[in-house]
Amino acid sequence: MPIHVNKNGVTSDFDKVSQVYISDGTSFSQSKEVYVYNSNPNNGPVGWEPLLFEASTDVFTSTGTIDVPVGAFRVVINISGARGGTGGNDARSTGGSSGDGATLSAMIEVVPHTTLSFSIGAAGGNGTSSSGNAAGGVGGTGHSAGGTGGRAGPRGSSGGGGGGGGSSSIALPNGDVVMLAAGGGGGGGAGHRRHLSSSNRAGKDSNSINTSFSPSVGGNGSNCPCFDGGAGGGGGAGNGGGAGGLYYTAGSVCQITPGCVGNAYDNDGFGAYGGASFYNEELINGAPTQGQNSGAGSITLTWLKAEGF
Repeated sequence: MPIHVNKNGVTSDFDKVSQVYISDGTSFSQSKEVYVYNSNPNNGPVGWEPLLFEASTDVFTSTGTIDVPVGAFRVVINISGARGGTGGNDARSTGGSSGDGATLSAMIEVVPHTTLSFSIGAAGGNGTSSSGNAAGGVGGTGHSAGGTGGRAGPRGSSGGGGGGGGSSSIALPNGDVVMLAAGGGGGGGAGHRRHLSSSNRAGKDSNSINTSFSPSVGGNGSNCPCFDGGAGGGGGAGNGGGAGGLYYTAGSVCQITPGCVGNAYDNDGFGAYGGASFYNEELINGAPTQGQNSGAGSITLTWLKAEGF
């Protein structure tokens, strides 16, 4: 519940108090919380009630900034990187599924009235299906972008690789990144003749994390080197982007002219790897809780009072 003060005796003229300072006779220090005791059960529960802090949760699905609310000195951050795209289909077979982005959850201390900034990752695009030169999906944007899926062969009706998911991040006013949630890998495009297992064709989830900050884009998927065949998926963006998927040669040699030799013709593309995530161990006490996200990136901020209040 906020505090409002009357400035000049006019009943309708009140201002909301955003900060309270206490003097010890020589200097002032900021009060983290102010309480009032309610003894009237008709006005709510009997007991002490905080005046500065109002519990709230904010959810964002696009890049932006937010001011830390009055009375909030801690925040629980749930941040998610984006999934990759699916691989394009061949006329008679299915492209690889998308890899999930990472989800990280942790609490940090914040200062009221300061501004936090965040970047939100977009999902990777799906590969084009069932055409010659089928295009790969574009990599999702974010703190770093996912890799682009590879292009299918110029003949036949194979699938392009899925694009990698973009990474999401949140930073303090001084620019220090608190956490970065990586994107998932794109699925491999389908060919017709020789197939990978569904797990090899699928984009890989983001499931690794480190504490040395070095963000990068995801690797691009390999184009099909033959006249016909699927293409590799694009890697997920992260603190170290995921590698792009390769073309499945089945142990044979690929040649552009006159074509592919033996078992290398009209095959699937491999799914790509998800990126690695990051957390700032100087700001977070212990590693964040990790999970996976099968959609676009997002961030949820749950504001808390100072510890002990």
